[in-house]
Amino acid sequence: MTSLHIDWHCECQDGPASHYSADDGEKCYGWCQGTDHDCAGLGYRPIAHTRRPAAFVAMLKAIGEDSERWPKHYSVDLSSDYKTVLDLDDGDAFIWVVREMGTHLYPLKYIPDDKVGFIRQAMVYHARENTDALVYVWNGTDKLSRITYDMAREIVRNAAAGHVRVSEPVAS
Repeated sequence: MTSLHIDWHCECQDGPASHYSADDGEKCYGWCQGTDHDCAGLGYRPIAHTRRPAAFVAMLKAIGEDSERWPKHYSVDLSSDYKTVLDLDDGDAFIWVVREMGTHLYPLKYIPDDKVGFIRQAMVYHARENTDALVYVWNGTDKLSRITYDMAREIVRNAAAGHVRVSEPVAS
């Protein structure tokens, strides 16, 4: 069983570090001020996070099995990942990069609309700058597999060509 501390987003969409308790009430110094998500003195209100989609369960297990409880810093990234996973449709695959200093989740269904190649460039960047990171692919239904950056780039190339479904990765 994997257990770790996750800095869940507030309902205002800011992280917990943006919220403070003061003698005159609760304060939020985040981006929510003046928006329809403004905390307005309500204090830190973590998002609901009791649902456990299969992809997120697999992600937590992978953290426990493959790393030293990464991410050690910026665990609010896991809250972002959780929110993204909740928004995915059944069958949506993604690539997930886990680093000591945070995570990055890239849903493959967005790649055909990625006209500037952001996700492709992100894979090149991570391979160059985050060589110790762990890279995974979620097949969209029931399997999170650890892969290499080369495999991730191939999956992204295939998704860009319109082949979003991910089969069992084969080591190169």
